Amino acid sequence: MQFSPNAPLYFIRHGETDWNIERRFQGQSDIPLNQHGMEQAKINGAILAELLNRPTNSDKALHIVSSPLSRASKTAEILLGELGEPNAEFKIDLALMEISFGLWEGLTSGEAKQQYYEARQTRRKDRWAIAPPGGESFAERVEGVEAFLHGLPAHSVVVSHSGIMRIIAFLLNRISASEAVNLDVPHIGVQAWDGKCLNNAGKMP
Repeated sequence: MQFSPNAPLYFIRHGETDWNIERRFQGQSDIPLNQHGMEQAKINGAILAELLNRPTNSDKALHIVSSPLSRASKTAEILLGELGEPNAEFKIDLALMEISFGLWEGLTSGEAKQQYYEARQTRRKDRWAIAPPGGESFAERVEGVEAFLHGLPAHSVVVSHSGIMRIIAFLLNRISASEAVNLDVPHIGVQAWDGKCLNNAGKMP
């Protein structure tokens, strides 16, 4: 049976953090949004509001589900504020937490290469299946993300991380692991699942 979650669904990456600017591995380190990241979340809220185009008294329940990491949960809170739907259901789900980069977290790519040269060279052979030292691979998280998507009600908004969104694209668009691991996942924009394909449904106004 072909994998096909409920539709429509909307997926958004958290806003920017200082570690994003410094190009540090964040993984499961709880790094907060910076001011620019908060502004990006507001923009995504405006994009989402336009996409949803919901009447004030819509009978369709809106569900927002976020990673527990504060950069994602704060983004979700800002989205809720922009949508103006105080009765929306807001949940946290561990399945959306970013993949762990283990001993590389807090390091820049250059620092990780210098301190863990052999591990970096090994992982370059298959970034999807090979985990950083003490961390997780994308492949290890596929089963949990798939189970999360199966249980997701239609009209849900999912706020997560670049790694998780690459896994979601792998599952929904049935692209190869090598394509998924190299996907660009910007901080601004909304990915929408229509039941057949995951597409970029909204960009900066």
